[in-house]
Amino acid sequence: MKFFRLTVDSDNGFQAIADAQELFNKDLYTPYKRDFTDGIHLDLDKGKKKTDVLNMGDLTLHGFPIQNQFADLIRNCNLENVQFVKITSKDLEDYQFLFFNGDLTPKLDYAKSNLIFIQDVLGDIEELDINVPKNRSGAIKTHLKFIHESTFNQMVPKNGYHFIAGFDINHCDVFRIGHFDKSFYVSEKVKHILEGAKMTGVNFRESDLFNRPEPEITKKSGWRFW
Repeated sequence: MKFFRLTVDSDNGFQAIADAQELFNKDLYTPYKRDFTDGIHLDLDKGKKKTDVLNMGDLTLHGFPIQNQFADLIRNCNLENVQFVKITSKDLEDYQFLFFNGDLTPKLDYAKSNLIFIQDVLGDIEELDINVPKNRSGAIKTHLKFIHESTFNQMVPKNGYHFIAGFDINHCDVFRIGHFDKSFYVSEKVKHILEGAKMTGVNFRESDLFNRPEPEITKKSGWRFW
């Protein structure tokens, strides 16, 4: 199955603002404590238009406002810890906030995925000499230690994402990996559903980080990568 990185379109600038500090203070992986919020308001940049998915700047790290039809289109798909919260502000009564609360890092096979640090400067990619432990806690600590050294530093799976036995990423339609990868991912099925309904304000880019062949293991030479 193909997966796509979903991003909110920035062509219309910032389209909504939040005035409730609890939204910014929310832990990324903990469900929002209520099923509604009155702390999000429409605030279009001059000359810009309202779209089905709204850009909220920094709050977009948590998710984004979606028009009710968008929510209805994906509600019955396989969602990985996704939360719909009704927006009750008068100018956005037909919108909900889509929170991505999922964390799939406990499901990763760290040895097979082989996380590394790269520096990506406008497409000029260099692998950095940083050892990333082959376990969740070590990988997260290493990410926190080195990610702030440069805005160009990224932690990526050299072999693509591989998961522990019993977990099949192909059963997920909407998800986030978490911690070192805060991107929003959707399946090809969801992409087709949203594009078929002509949802505006959202873009899709195919990701090559999933469903790569597993690396072979040999006792003499250790890991050998495809």
